[in-house]
Amino acid sequence: MARVAVSGNKNQDWILDKPKHGGYSENDLIDAYLAGKREQRDSEKKILIERFVSNLNKAKTRGIDFFRFLVAEKQNPKIAYLKIEDISKFQIVFIIPQDVFVSEGFPVVYSKAREIKQEVNDDTFHISFSFMPFTESINEERLISDGFILRHGQL
Repeated sequence: MARVAVSGNKNQDWILDKPKHGGYSENDLIDAYLAGKREQRDSEKKILIERFVSNLNKAKTRGIDFFRFLVAEKQNPKIAYLKIEDISKFQIVFIIPQDVFVSEGFPVVYSKAREIKQEVNDDTFHISFSFMPFTESINEERLISDGFILRHGQL
C-alpha cells in the first residue's frame, strides 16, 4: 500500500493509506463522509426519540399520580390536560370544581405541586402544573389548539 503524507508540518503529518488499486477518489472520500453523517444523524434521532418517549411517560405518570392525590384530598378533579412543549418540557392543567378551587384548603394543592416539581425537574425534564376552575363554558377545542392534546379523566 502506498502512503501519502497529508500536511505541511512533519510533526503533525497524517498518513493516508492508498489501496493498491490506485487510491481513493474525491468521490470515495465524500461518500464515506456522507455515510458517516447519515449514521450519526440516525443515531442522534434514535437517542432523541428514546428521551422524548421516556420524558412523556414520566410526565403522564406524574400527572396521573397528582390526579390521584387530588382525588384522595377530596379536591374532586374533573379532568387534566397535558401539553408537550418540547422534548423535555411538559405542562399539565387540572380542571377543578369552582367551589373547591376557591376554598381555603386549596393551597395544599399548590404546595404539593411545588414539592413534585422540586423532586423531578432537572436539566433533562421539566413539568409544571396549573389549575383552572370548572365552568360549563370550558372550550375543549381551545385547550387542544393551545397544545393540550392529551387528557386524563372526563368532563
